[in-house]
Amino acid sequence: MEILALTATISEQVLNELVARYLPPDSPVEEVRVAVTPDGLVVKGEYPLLVTVAFETLWELSVAQGKLVAHLARLRTLGMPMMVLKSVVLGAIATAARSEDWIEVDKDTVRLDIDRALTKEGLRARTNLTAVRCEPGLVRVTAGKATR
Repeated sequence: MEILALTATISEQVLNELVARYLPPDSPVEEVRVAVTPDGLVVKGEYPLLVTVAFETLWELSVAQGKLVAHLARLRTLGMPMMVLKSVVLGAIATAARSEDWIEVDKDTVRLDIDRALTKEGLRARTNLTAVRCEPGLVRVTAGKATR
């Protein structure tokens, strides 16, 4: 199957279900929740140390070379050095990505090969992703093959 023209929306609920599905049960990050704002995906969670450290990240979304790209634009926390927490958060993503060939982590950028993810779920498709836009509560993804 090849997508010639499509606009799809993905709700916060679906994104949170995906996080629950793909975050390893032994992940050090807990209580992870995703919210969609016009600026991007806001991911909140907690990291247990001697005390629980809450954090919030902002991920800006784009499409590059047919893949969905999420770039860590902001990290906020109280009670823990930012660089340490950044390593923890990105490390948790990288750990989850090791078992998934459709997720690639490079420093503070995550690339998702949606075509490969769909194939893994039994649906061979070429999505031809062209754009992604965040709106309150949902992500709007546009796909389509360029016409000549």
